[in-house]
Amino acid sequence: MPATTIHCRECNRLLSSAESEGLCARCLLKLGLASQFDGAAVANAGMKKFIAPPLFPFDFGGYRVVRLLGRGGMGAVYDAEQIDTGRHVALKVLGHTIDSPEMRARFLREGRLAAAVNHPNSVYIYGTEEIEGAPVIAMELVAGGTLRDRLRKGTMAVSEAVDATLKVVAGLEAAAEAGVLHRDVKPANCFVAPDGTVKVGDFGLSVSTLAHDDTQLTASGMMLGTPSYAPPEQLRGDELDVRADIYSVGATLYALLAGCAPFDGENAVNVVAAVLDQEPRPLSQFRHDVPADLARIVARCLEKKRDDRFANYAELRDALLPFSASVPDPAPLGLRFVAGVIDNTIAFLPNTIMTVILGHGLSNPPMGNAVSAAWGYFGILALATVYFAGCEGRWGATPAKALCGLRVVGPDGGAPGFARALSRAAIYVLAFQGVGLLHALFGESMQYRLVAAMGPSLYDGASLLFYLLFATMRRRNGYATVYELVSGTRTVARVKATARPRLRVPPLAMPDNAEGVRIGAYRVLSPLADGRFLAAYDEVLRRQVWIRPCPAGTPPLDAARREIGRAARQRWIGGARSPASNWDAFEALAGRPLRELTAQPWAAVRGWLHDLAEEIDAATKDGTLPAEISIDHVWVTVDGRAELLDEPWPVPAPAPAPAFTCADPAGTQHFLSAVAGATLDRSALPVGARDFLNKLNAAAFDRVSFIRGNLQSLLAKPASVSRRRRFAALALAPGGALLVSLFMELMVTFSLRQHAKQAGPRAQEWRELSSALRFHAAVRGENELGSEVALRRWTSFYTMARGDATARKSAQNEAMAKSAESYVSGHFGKLIQAPSFDGDAEAAGLDSPQRELAHLAVAAQPVVSPERLRQVDLELGPALRMMEGFSETIMPLFGLMFFAALLLFIGAGSLLGAAIFGCGPLIYVLGLAIVDREGRPAGRGRLLARSALVWGPLVAGWVALVALHIRLGATGLDLGYLLLIFALLGFLMGVPWTILRPAAGPHDLLTRTRVVPQ
Repeated sequence: MPATTIHCRECNRLLSSAESEGLCARCLLKLGLASQFDGAAVANAGMKKFIAPPLFPFDFGGYRVVRLLGRGGMGAVYDAEQIDTGRHVALKVLGHTIDSPEMRARFLREGRLAAAVNHPNSVYIYGTEEIEGAPVIAMELVAGGTLRDRLRKGTMAVSEAVDATLKVVAGLEAAAEAGVLHRDVKPANCFVAPDGTVKVGDFGLSVSTLAHDDTQLTASGMMLGTPSYAPPEQLRGDELDVRADIYSVGATLYALLAGCAPFDGENAVNVVAAVLDQEPRPLSQFRHDVPADLARIVARCLEKKRDDRFANYAELRDALLPFSASVPDPAPLGLRFVAGVIDNTIAFLPNTIMTVILGHGLSNPPMGNAVSAAWGYFGILALATVYFAGCEGRWGATPAKALCGLRVVGPDGGAPGFARALSRAAIYVLAFQGVGLLHALFGESMQYRLVAAMGPSLYDGASLLFYLLFATMRRRNGYATVYELVSGTRTVARVKATARPRLRVPPLAMPDNAEGVRIGAYRVLSPLADGRFLAAYDEVLRRQVWIRPCPAGTPPLDAARREIGRAARQRWIGGARSPASNWDAFEALAGRPLRELTAQPWAAVRGWLHDLAEEIDAATKDGTLPAEISIDHVWVTVDGRAELLDEPWPVPAPAPAPAFTCADPAGTQHFLSAVAGATLDRSALPVGARDFLNKLNAAAFDRVSFIRGNLQSLLAKPASVSRRRRFAALALAPGGALLVSLFMELMVTFSLRQHAKQAGPRAQEWRELSSALRFHAAVRGENELGSEVALRRWTSFYTMARGDATARKSAQNEAMAKSAESYVSGHFGKLIQAPSFDGDAEAAGLDSPQRELAHLAVAAQPVVSPERLRQVDLELGPALRMMEGFSETIMPLFGLMFFAALLLFIGAGSLLGAAIFGCGPLIYVLGLAIVDREGRPAGRGRLLARSALVWGPLVAGWVALVALHIRLGATGLDLGYLLLIFALLGFLMGVPWTILRPAAGPHDLLTRTRVVPQ
């Protein structure tokens, strides 16, 4: 009697003896219902009966299915092993109940879109095919589960959740650059590798932003995306852009922190309604350790209106970075000082305005107003405290700190909050202006006692308490001050992602193969690398691959090499070993071999060194590192990553590159040093990078992990001088000098107005008397106004007014002094003899020596005859009128001259620092250094020449001003001021150039130097 035949209950296919459970392997996989996690029974979707599941593993085409990994809207994913190669893959099979021509096209489109994304944080697609009529996608197996699996263990730590989200952002950003919008980002689609790397997968709902016909493949009646993580515009069926995925990223981060999705409900309809109309519950309802700033970032991602979200992934990444596990660097002391100067100027601006308007500061009140001034001073301190506390508590930075790239953080890495910022600001402000407050309260007597007790050097501008605020600053505590230790805050450099420079090279020429030669599933395009590889095209996934033909009898790649999925190694896609065909297919690399590249900046090369060091370390551990490697084994991709090839790429060169054995740390260091030497542009190399490369060349590191750690640190540091830091270096000295000069100009202007107001209707008479007394003092050679310079200045007016060159020789004779005496007594005798003269003159601005000189003039000539008065008017009148006109002309330029004088002192200090210490103090304080064109520290002579080019014209202008003034008097003064103004304009004209080219200003081009980070 013949044996009974058994057919599949779904497709009526004849079952083999191994398929005795009523379903063939194809139908079992397509149904996606066989689960080793769901108990001992599965449902047959066609017959609605329960049957016992088959035992894993079982064969399906060229794969051995090991277990079910998960199920989704389009099918099921299995852990499978390729029978021929032994490689483990994740095999996704289209679901049985939705199998249709439309869904098949959609399913294969998923594989094609995912295959377009090749990034360490994206699941890699090996290929697509049909097995026994079932569409399948073979993809990288990420064995660590998903973020949803991780959430089953509980919510994640803040830094852990942020780090995972940053990896998701990196994968999605790469997808966006490839023109792919994911549309289904959620914890279940974020896979975790054993080493902790998070990869975005499941592009089943993705659309191409480049091919508009893909958007037509939308299954009617299907829920597009998981409603709890989908943005409102997706649920409404609106057009989507990258901000839709940013919403889903925010929802995923919300789930990682809260343990649940932002919106939930009893069914999909309720969830959709909640997403459209309700706000998610605050994260603070779930846990209290989530920083308020991070909660605001999540809330911004979840905004209903897309315009209110982050505009792109770069903005989102920069916002999340402060909350990652990476520790921010302490704020550079130089930038911190610059920010402090600007902040203090802004915070205490009301006191400055009061000082200008009233003629005295609130900390230096007039007699009898101590109580009112103290209350006013309390108001000034309160405003300054609110300025610091409000800005730092809410945004983590004042405007000056934001300009300098600094940030104030609390213990959780976010903005410190108003309470901490208030305590921080109150301590700082009280210490900074404490002595001024005591002065306002107790007046000059308290000031004199403080000066006697502390010394004028400590009292001048700040109290001893203010200096003590900085006594705790140490490198080991992040340069924390007393007010930071008390408030639990720190000032750090703003964490910002540094994108790798992309490689701008034309793609390799790939002519189409007219003969249509095929190898496996690939159409051959052209030979590469002298025929060692063949460029081929995968027509299903629409991507290029490289095929390496192998001689007959070549053993297959070992299992460890086939499984490599690291970013710095070329992926193996597939291959064949048979008498008729022997080949291996690898991913195609876009970019160029290292030896074909010209000199590259440190910003690019440091990333390559890091990639190679990590790959050498990993390949040494799994035994996949080639026995010898050289720089010809290095390929640089267009996105700025370095990959290690299995074989050297043939590049025409005078001589083959030396090979290194990297089994030990010394060989690794020599190889990495050779990589840097082959491509690195050393003309603008940071000091820290140069030191590292010198140690690398000397093989000074004991372990490869030490090399990786140093490179990781260097990746977080500036690779070049930014315009912001260069601006800070340029603006510190001139900016401070300009602020002081403007203040002095305002003080002089308002002081003159104040004196004019106090002098009343006789203000002109008092000014004329002051000019006459100044001239009288100059020709008499008395007090500080009678110096040689003053004599030349005042008598030059006399000479010019008379037009008599010989008058200069008799300027100091007694006759001129008597004439000045007669002029004062004859014109102002009654005014001087009045009983109220001394009080009125003091109010009008005449000092004690001038008042005494006026009394002496009247005493010497109590009566001046009209004839004598007319004579001295003719002799001295024109000179005095010219002198007063000159004063009215020159006073508006007082601020400019004061500014130039301050720059003179700064320039002299820079020249002195370059001559003595070999560097300018401002450059050193701001964390910068000067190097020559070869990247070596610039010599002292070169630095001195550089400083002389910057400050020399200004110093020369001042020297010319003084020399011409002494030699020619007022005649030379005009010429000297003109030369000084030209020198000042020349100094300022170099500033825009230097900001636009921060590494090399005009003075750097002339001295062949570069400005680099320390």
